[in-house]
Amino acid sequence: MSDLSIKQRVLLTIEKLPENVDIESMMYELYVLENIQKGQNDIQNHQIITVDQLLQDIESW
Repeated sequence: MSDLSIKQRVLLTIEKLPENVDIESMMYELYVLENIQKGQNDIQNHQIITVDQLLQDIESW
């Protein structure tokens, strides 16, 4: 699925939804899709942190 354009991914996501889906549920699915894409981009660009770094950040809040 990584070779697909954003539009193609969105269309595939929408096609998998039931016919009686409401707009709020559809928007949520697209939100999830967007955040997965952001995470994949971060991984490809080596913009990641370790679990230990995350825990240290949380403790500083």
